[in-house]
Amino acid sequence: MKRATLWPAGIVLFFAGLMALYAYLYHVAGDPAALVVEPDYYQKGLHFDSTIAQEKRNEALGWSVVPELTPLPGGNARLRATLTDRAGRTLPGATVRVVAVHNLIANRPDSAKLADDGGGRYDATLAMPRAGMWELRFDVVRGADTFTADERVELPRIIAKE
Repeated sequence: MKRATLWPAGIVLFFAGLMALYAYLYHVAGDPAALVVEPDYYQKGLHFDSTIAQEKRNEALGWSVVPELTPLPGGNARLRATLTDRAGRTLPGATVRVVAVHNLIANRPDSAKLADDGGGRYDATLAMPRAGMWELRFDVVRGADTFTADERVELPRIIAKE
């Protein structure tokens, strides 16, 4: 090939590669799993003052939720959450709800009400088909007190026994 014809071929290859990249990005952006919108985001924005007020109530209560995920066969996981006060004492008798969201499949959250074991520990089985990082959004009601917490927890893979 002559040197005079190489640069036009290079330009054509550059633009062909660019078009292939655009086609790939169009395909990825059109994936329904990539189109995730926070539910009621507009209302949450309008009521942001109540979110700030809830964070202040959370600080005043001094409660904490410590979640633990254990993978189960069939794409499920056991969630055990321990609810404690500022002094580290467990808090039984609360109503605990959770919404679990995976980073890669955020359009398919799972939610559950956790069962109280009576000792400040709460359990539930959730549909968690992927290992990796999960965001757990807790809503805790105990008497007249309401507490919220967002925790990020890693769900390990199930390792098959040989």
